[in-house]
Amino acid sequence: MPLLRFLPILLIAILALSTAQAAEKLVTVSGEATVAVPPDTAVIRIGVSSLEKTAHEAGEANAKQMTAVLAAIKASGIAERDIQTSRVSLQPQYDPNKGGTARLTGFQANNQVTIRIRDIDNRSAKKALPRNLGRCRLYARARFRLRPANRRCGQPSASVMS
Repeated sequence: MPLLRFLPILLIAILALSTAQAAEKLVTVSGEATVAVPPDTAVIRIGVSSLEKTAHEAGEANAKQMTAVLAAIKASGIAERDIQTSRVSLQPQYDPNKGGTARLTGFQANNQVTIRIRDIDNRSAKKALPRNLGRCRLYARARFRLRPANRRCGQPSASVMS
């Protein structure tokens, strides 16, 4: 019987020792990494803006300019599937004079396309930008990224604005 009194104390001691041994076998690891890869795709938005006296003149001028831009883009080797219209607008323009009633001064037409350049190198993005388009207000914005197929498992998306 005296042995039975010590049995619970003995069990608690055995459990305490086994927990201490398990904690000694525990390994904790934490880390951080940075991956830098060159982009393989460029997404460029190119647009033209035309300001004329009438809505018809602004639309006509803008269509003519955008036709020249699209011809230059296609001539650079960009595939039709990689060219997409992203914005078209026609807005009245008023005299900025704050006093009195606003006076209509003309119309502004805007047209913007988004192009995707796959497997970029230093020259391909520059070749896609049209040049020598005469009296054309051209604007562009580029983003460089890594295509999902070229990302490794667990690697975050790389996107850089320029």
